[in-house]
Amino acid sequence: MKKRTLLLLLSILALLSCKNTNDAKPSNKYYLTAKLDGKQTDFSTEFAGYNWTQSAPYNLIVTGYQNKNFRLPAIDIEVQNATNTIKTGTYIEPNQERLCRYAVSTNEVYTANNNVLNDFEVKILELTNKDVKGTFEGTITDFKTKISIKITEGRFYVPFD
Repeated sequence: MKKRTLLLLLSILALLSCKNTNDAKPSNKYYLTAKLDGKQTDFSTEFAGYNWTQSAPYNLIVTGYQNKNFRLPAIDIEVQNATNTIKTGTYIEPNQERLCRYAVSTNEVYTANNNVLNDFEVKILELTNKDVKGTFEGTITDFKTKISIKITEGRFYVPFD
């Protein structure tokens, strides 16, 4: 009798510990995230655009907003090439016109090209006709105030719009 009771209790515990996979929330596979001066910042609305034509200049722009209604703050990661198509690889300052722009408001805009350190880097890890994946880091500076923000651990995986 004790063996049956023990077996019944173990069976009930096993059933209760099973997780219903239908209860799991679907996760968005796309992301745009970074640490801005050490503070984790996630951009919930993200997309990319690319000049797929066969003529220069070639631009790849990854954009993310910190809210869902396409309002500031927003970040743009931009790779430009005047003569060749954008490919996987590393893009660094000062070889790029603008690698990053972070707009908190219309009066507070930080860019990599205002940065005297020339330390901004974007790595395109994967590039298909559906999405782009990469990393970014470096210093961005507000042209008016000369205040800088250090971006670390920047990562993106976004679809083309």
